[in-house]
Amino acid sequence: MTQSQATALPATGSRKRVPALDGVRGIAILAVMLHHLFHAPLLWMGVDLFFVLSGFLITTILLREKEHGFGRYIGHFYQRRAQRILPPYLLILLICIAIYGAHQFRYWYLYVGGMNFLNTLNLTRVDALPLWSLAVEEQFYFVWPLIVFLLPRKQIMYVSVALIFLAPVLRYLCTPLFHNPWAIYMLLPFRMDTLAAGSLAALGWPRFRQEHNAHQNLRRRLKIAAPFLGVTGFAVCVGLARHGITAYYATPIGNVVLYEATLVVVLSVFGSALLGSIPSFFAWRPFIWFGTLSYTIYLVHLVTFEQVKRVIHSPAAPFAAIAITLIYAMASWRYLEQPILRMGRPDDKDLTKALRAV
Repeated sequence: MTQSQATALPATGSRKRVPALDGVRGIAILAVMLHHLFHAPLLWMGVDLFFVLSGFLITTILLREKEHGFGRYIGHFYQRRAQRILPPYLLILLICIAIYGAHQFRYWYLYVGGMNFLNTLNLTRVDALPLWSLAVEEQFYFVWPLIVFLLPRKQIMYVSVALIFLAPVLRYLCTPLFHNPWAIYMLLPFRMDTLAAGSLAALGWPRFRQEHNAHQNLRRRLKIAAPFLGVTGFAVCVGLARHGITAYYATPIGNVVLYEATLVVVLSVFGSALLGSIPSFFAWRPFIWFGTLSYTIYLVHLVTFEQVKRVIHSPAAPFAAIAITLIYAMASWRYLEQPILRMGRPDDKDLTKALRAV
């Protein structure tokens, strides 16, 4: 793996790479693309996999930087986040303004961290821009760095556990308050358990890794338990879908069970990668390659598909859209994203590599 590829960090205090986590990102974006372009059911949970991975990597980065003063800690974090997020994001917004017209962006102020409110409030928007999940992560970035800096590790773990339990309670209580499903699906309070689960994994991983490496029986049990739980969670989601309970329509209890089952599925995938249960699978080069380009693929794939469908009226349209998306993403990575990410100071190389991966 070259330095141009995304780097995944395993845990606080360790510089050892976990290439499989790069592959997890590739699996997540492939799931999202299959869901959007081919209507593959349940693969929307690729977004949840992104959230778990993001919570893990962001918390890892913040814990490493915590030893510095608050000014450097928070300044470095937001500088790197801006370097990673803004250039491809601003470029796709300009492209969409040229395609759809500026009037589609009349609520421009919500495109600064509030994109998930566009769907929730039924406001004018470009439907081909799935920016709600980026908004969820940006809102997480506004709050979580302060929690990590101000609290000791043990209390951060308590907060993470509390958020994991609070999210399904809020989903249950608030489902009747909304007439469309997008609020539960897209707003941070109802999806924060995935980010908190990733954060909790980052906090507990150093100690757990020692136990995992020291006990062969534990490794064997986890290699069996993780996929079993994942398959079980997926089966629950399938069963719910057959009874009409999906991310697009659910009762209060349905929204609890559905998203908790999804969390089990994505934690199974993430845990299998982190524990090295199937290293050759998760570290497969095509997965890593897709993971490297995942952010730009996420930004442009639906816009590309919508435009391609206007020209190609055949089943080949999704495949043409994928090809164009990948060409665009490769060009963006090489000529826009990589040069900007390399602008970090020499003493920030570890942090810059880490932030490429998130």
